[in-house]
Amino acid sequence: MDPFTLHVLVILMPEWTGGLRLLRPEDLLVLEVGLSNLQVSGDGARLVRVDPAQPALLMFVLPYQHVAERAFFEFETSTEQADDPPVQALAAGPSRLVFALPDGLDGIALTPDALLDWTVLVPQLAANALPEGDAGAPRPALPSPAQTAIEFPYRLFLSPDSNAGWGHRTAPFSSHGHTELWHSRLVGAGQSTVPLRAIGRRPVPDSIRSSLTDEDLNDLVTLTSDFGISPKGAQELGMSLGQWQQRLISGHLFRFHYEPTPLESHEFMITALGATAQLRGNWEYPPMNYGAKPSDEDLALLGMPNPSMESYEHVAGVGRDQFVRVVRRGRVHPGHPASLVKVTERRFEPYVVRTVHGPDGPGQFSAPERTCGSIFKSSSRDRTWTTPSWHRSVPTGPSKAGRCRCGCCASLPWSALKSTCRGPRPQR
Repeated sequence: MDPFTLHVLVILMPEWTGGLRLLRPEDLLVLEVGLSNLQVSGDGARLVRVDPAQPALLMFVLPYQHVAERAFFEFETSTEQADDPPVQALAAGPSRLVFALPDGLDGIALTPDALLDWTVLVPQLAANALPEGDAGAPRPALPSPAQTAIEFPYRLFLSPDSNAGWGHRTAPFSSHGHTELWHSRLVGAGQSTVPLRAIGRRPVPDSIRSSLTDEDLNDLVTLTSDFGISPKGAQELGMSLGQWQQRLISGHLFRFHYEPTPLESHEFMITALGATAQLRGNWEYPPMNYGAKPSDEDLALLGMPNPSMESYEHVAGVGRDQFVRVVRRGRVHPGHPASLVKVTERRFEPYVVRTVHGPDGPGQFSAPERTCGSIFKSSSRDRTWTTPSWHRSVPTGPSKAGRCRCGCCASLPWSALKSTCRGPRPQR
């Protein structure tokens, strides 16, 4: 039998009792299992319900799934000097997947295989983790301990909807003397991509410059999971009812409705070492309403959120960012529509280790240099580069996010890790 230990967890929730730890050195499986309305049977062979009339929950807690790493600016004519390694980094909090036993099931076997069989369990999700097309008006909020919440990236809580599931092996898999890292892959029902919603975020302010800012996280939450966006009432705004109605009509906000669009997950896997992800999102906000778009001024006057993010791409491997692109709408003088593109990427560059003298004179030994977070090799430095650039649209035509005068952005696939535009950039 695989190594399996039982001990009391310190869980600061009165409804959750002592749980289990599933620890398997062969494939680095590490899971804390919290229990609610479940207890170990007298013979130690099963987990059984305490109260048959109440829900029985299992909470699987994973180590942090993302590391936010210090980023350094790169401009057309200058580059910010990187700190000596190790550079600053912040780990996300633990992530959790919460499931309930189906009605009519009084318990499950207390074995690793049974605990890892999530296909028989019912996911417990936040109210705003809705499938596309579902009705409702839930607002973003911090998920409760009894709801699934994956902290990826740092400070942002992601959740699949009820149509998604998790696929993984329950036993270690080895081939040719090597054992693969345990991982669970997010899978959809016959879909090439699986939707994910940013259901909320931890209220922790920016402390280092990383790939995503406070504003980026807030926009992701609003655009993917805020089903209750609407103008504030006349009393809240200090207007008369007539003024308020007139403002709604003139600002194209009468019967305003926004349908949040989830992120598209081309790949999302969780492991004990961090998540591997390929995420993408595109939004058009505010949407057309009665033939026109509400202006920024009208949105602000009526107390409505106004996220400016147009698109977002995120590629990460075992919790470390490889490529992150954020595109925001804006304007350049004297008012032409434009898109601000911010790219953070991990790059390999040569780094001189030492100089030696040989028969033909001095020569230099180089090692690869990784461009993010922690030390890659003892002879390498680690950085993240953040490249902001304004991409101006032609006044006679519509603006397109991620496209510039040089046209290089339009020709690259989203999955390319090196899709940084080399178009015009501002000076430092």
